[in-house]
Amino acid sequence: CQTDQFIFSKGRCKSCASKEDYKNIPKQTAKNKIAKKEKSDLLRPFFQKHENIIKSKGLCCENCGGRLVGSFFECAHLLPKSKFKSVMVDDDNILYLCCGLSGENNCHKFFDDKAQNNLEILKTLPIFAILKERYIKLKDKVTERGKELETLEQL
Repeated sequence: CQTDQFIFSKGRCKSCASKEDYKNIPKQTAKNKIAKKEKSDLLRPFFQKHENIIKSKGLCCENCGGRLVGSFFECAHLLPKSKFKSVMVDDDNILYLCCGLSGENNCHKFFDDKAQNNLEILKTLPIFAILKERYIKLKDKVTERGKELETLEQL
């Protein structure tokens, strides 16, 4: 580009390098598109059902007690839906946790990021008794294996 800039890569400025090195992202395959739609067709009514439960009952976060607004973001999975497809839309696999939409804590993110795989943290949560109860109902329905399941089996 012949401008006086910092040389970033192969004698080019950062802007020119990013334009020249740009690679098109491959389009989604037909098989992946079908699988994604099938998953969406399962999850959409499941989340709508739980959003309606939150709104109609005026539920609060099961962990901190903060008010929930009725968003699918407030429907946390005890066992992650991406790894445990056998219980992805099972009502016993749901926890109602705040996600920061109403200015409260973000218990959903904390549970997913820090607590789900850590027994010591799980034991300190106010929701611990609920976790135990829901896991007992859920464990015989699970067909997959994973670290989250191993953690919950120690409850």
